[in-house]
Amino acid sequence: MVLAALIPFFLFLLLLFYCTVIGTGANFKSSVVSLPESIFIIGISSKSNPQSTLIDEKVLLDNYKTIDKKDSNLKIESPEKYISVSLTKSDTEKIIIIGNIISTPTDTIEGLSYFEIPALTYVTFNIKEKKWFSWTKAINQIENHIYLNWLPENGYEPDKSFLGEVKFYEKENNLKRILLYVAIKKIL
Repeated sequence: MVLAALIPFFLFLLLLFYCTVIGTGANFKSSVVSLPESIFIIGISSKSNPQSTLIDEKVLLDNYKTIDKKDSNLKIESPEKYISVSLTKSDTEKIIIIGNIISTPTDTIEGLSYFEIPALTYVTFNIKEKKWFSWTKAINQIENHIYLNWLPENGYEPDKSFLGEVKFYEKENNLKRILLYVAIKKIL
């Protein structure tokens, strides 16, 4: 009787161990890329803080999806692919911009604004996840790895002209992935 009662508890512990240790899908393979030209996005923005950025991104994305962009002359390159830019303003404040890539800033739509991702050098990490509840853990692991390990081990530092992260959200064959970009420069 006691053994039967403990089986669900042990299954829960096993699931918890898998989700927090094994199943994050975090991938620490990186690439260094230089954007040959700026990327323009159109979207909406909001203030946030480092502790709630991912939650605020989700809310902002849901709001952005409700805005009708069809009646404009915008040339959105991939409407199904979203971009999130998190700009660090201070230790306690971030600005989040959610939107789509456009070829050039042209017409405006009420409630939307343009943002430019500058042509700089970035380190990029590909994060693949199957489980919605482990995104936060995977992204936090990658961000910690970038700032605590990758930058000093590879002779780079954050590029202070663009303090923040860019996340390209994509979906392939029911597998969501995020391409995380952080602006960097060589330590002289």
